[in-house]
Amino acid sequence: MALLFRFCRSGVLAWGAVAFALLISAGACSGSTFSTSNGAGGTRGDASSSGGPGTGGLVESCTPPFADCNGIVSDGCEAKTSADPRNCGTCDNICTAPANANAICSAGQCKFECATGFADCNGLPTDGCEISTGSNLSNCGGCNNPCTAPQPLPANATGAMCEGGHCGLACSSGFADCDGLVANGCEKDVSTDLTNCGGCGKPCDVGQVCGNGGCTTCPAGWIICGLPPICVNPCLDPNCGICDNNCSAIVGRCCKADVVGCSCSGGC
Repeated sequence: MALLFRFCRSGVLAWGAVAFALLISAGACSGSTFSTSNGAGGTRGDASSSGGPGTGGLVESCTPPFADCNGIVSDGCEAKTSADPRNCGTCDNICTAPANANAICSAGQCKFECATGFADCNGLPTDGCEISTGSNLSNCGGCNNPCTAPQPLPANATGAMCEGGHCGLACSSGFADCDGLVANGCEKDVSTDLTNCGGCGKPCDVGQVCGNGGCTTCPAGWIICGLPPICVNPCLDPNCGICDNNCSAIVGRCCKADVVGCSCSGGC
């Protein structure tokens, strides 16, 4: 049998059994009523819910948009239903996100915001943020921002491209647009360029050459000659001892080893 307790404004306590009540200072009491039975007489923050289990069922009056969604009296009206994605608009209304998006609650309505690098360009919530703006030619960096290439195409260019959310030139294999100027096209041969070997801004170390887009070190005793620079054997024409030294152009001379290396000083 549950006992009812009532706190009075006058400070007088009235109590009784369910079957009868002994009232002291009749009519002078008013206040909040609770029961010793779990949940009885309590309310949650929303009007349609009842008190949470194990809380004593204390009546809570929440100011919208706040609500008591966990049924724990000690933390009061803990949920902000206008912005809480787990209690959006009402308790236990969980927002879910479509592809490439994060779920949010705005003004009590479930919505979503796109992850970095993605956008909802068709406005359909079913496919979420369907566009990768970092590489999409029609939506480069944002919706409805198409990339186009000038006509006629500049040197070594094959068309337009979207990279990192920025429009640029698509280049023929082995070439790159390193200065960002459309007018001169893809101006660098990255297969042999010492300062852009294999890609823009990738220099080779001193004493290395760039071949097939990769930096290599010359064999011991070899020298670097020509444009693009290559490793050459200094004991062979036409780079005998030094670059562009062709011994065969001199009658009776051949490139041979001497005390300091190789030269045209010896006979054939």
